[in-house]
Amino acid sequence: MRESARLALSFDAQRLQADLARLASGEWTPHFNRDFFEGDWSGIPLRVSPSDRGLYSSGASAAEDYAGTEALEACPYFQEVLGSFECPLKSVRLLRLAAGSIIREHTDASLGEEEGDVRLHIPVVTNPRVEFYLAGKRVAMQAGDCWYLDLSLPHRVQNLGESERVHLVIDCVLNDWLRGLIGNPLPESGVEDARTGAAALQAFAPQVLDDVSLIEIEDREEFLREVVRRGKGRGFVFTTEDVRAGVRVECANDPGEGWIPHRAVWDGQHPWIEWCYVGSARFTEPFFQDTIAAAMRRPFSAGFFRRTRLEDDAAWQDPAGLIFHMSRCGSTLVAQMLKAIEGITVFSEPPVLDTVVRAGQAEWVRAMVRALGSRRCQYFVKLDCWHVLDLARFRRAFPKTPCIFLHRDSAEVLASHAAQPGEWTIPGYLDSKRFGFDACELEPADLAGYRERLLAGMLRSVAESGEEVRWVNYSELPAWSWTEMPAFFGLAVGASDLERMRETARWDSKRPGMAFTSGDKNRAG
Repeated sequence: MRESARLALSFDAQRLQADLARLASGEWTPHFNRDFFEGDWSGIPLRVSPSDRGLYSSGASAAEDYAGTEALEACPYFQEVLGSFECPLKSVRLLRLAAGSIIREHTDASLGEEEGDVRLHIPVVTNPRVEFYLAGKRVAMQAGDCWYLDLSLPHRVQNLGESERVHLVIDCVLNDWLRGLIGNPLPESGVEDARTGAAALQAFAPQVLDDVSLIEIEDREEFLREVVRRGKGRGFVFTTEDVRAGVRVECANDPGEGWIPHRAVWDGQHPWIEWCYVGSARFTEPFFQDTIAAAMRRPFSAGFFRRTRLEDDAAWQDPAGLIFHMSRCGSTLVAQMLKAIEGITVFSEPPVLDTVVRAGQAEWVRAMVRALGSRRCQYFVKLDCWHVLDLARFRRAFPKTPCIFLHRDSAEVLASHAAQPGEWTIPGYLDSKRFGFDACELEPADLAGYRERLLAGMLRSVAESGEEVRWVNYSELPAWSWTEMPAFFGLAVGASDLERMRETARWDSKRPGMAFTSGDKNRAG
């Protein structure tokens, strides 16, 4: 079903507001959950069930258990409005959000098509600076309109105007009549004010993307308040919740020092990159995503992203090497030993690259790899194990780049995955036909047989590719890394680098701080 729909129902805004005026100011009850909002969010129950909690009804009771309150009896037009619905009604209330108040992003898990209950909103009093965001998109509603909103999705509201917002909120049982209205919505009628809210933050963001004083703020709430304060000082009105939701700013192809691609998205038929600020991070963690997660704990990195179209840049460098592997065969160890060399960066299994690889175009693969290394002269990429199936595509993108393929006795790899299965070995995660077999021909319980065929497909793909690639057996590690690897990749390695590489080999590659022992063989990287 739709995320939102303006229904083919329209009500008289003046009569709605006349009924609202009949209610005494003392009848408004504040929302009990202070964590959900800032300011004044309150309501008046109009239909309740004895077993529910009045204004904050969970909707657990049957529709026939709900009855009108004295407040509803005082409002003839509200009664007429409710009488026009040809579906069972449950809880009905008025919800008021005072000027300057915010309802933080949350979800109402009990609402949605699967549950059978849906929520409708009829604005009674509103203003152009009331901003309702559903799943990150703004929904602009006019007084008298009737809206279906899938509130099982993340949503938030802010009233940046100078007057209150009051909605008539109706919980209904979904039936064919209501489903038909939702399936045939009217065009949206609301008018957005681009000077406030997320639109204002979007306009303000380019002015602070390189502001070191903001980047260095570590406390999230302090950061949110400071961005709002600075925006207000330059005439942009938005809230901490706008900043918390994040903003993406389109910019030139190379966003500059300290930014790294962390996500690929499609706009039409072409991929775009979202860049995350990581500062001077060296990606010393075992996996790319570990470094990104650490960076995202910085408020600035979690709030501001640069966005560029994925296009190659002549100023970017090719990688110093590509690392292919068959899983659980020492690839993480090799990556960590490379990182021990002064000036070397290794990007280990970046999800942003996998997204582009799956799209299947060599020029996109080339652009994404080079975007990862845009600010680093010597960098390596350790690929996901299934990328061996795309070896030829990588070689077309980087014909002169040295490549290695790490492998191991298949029985040992299978034993490792039997003890601790990798996500990619679960049927359905990857297309088995790319590995040369059809998973549908296997018994569902035959996980060992499924994994065995995956590994066989990898080995066969590399062997039959005809591409120039150095095979490195797990049994050659770790010594190969300091005896032959530097020369193979053309690296200038000093005595101190070799010492750090040997020290790195003493520790578990995936669990820094834990010594590696022979008993850990089945968990090798």
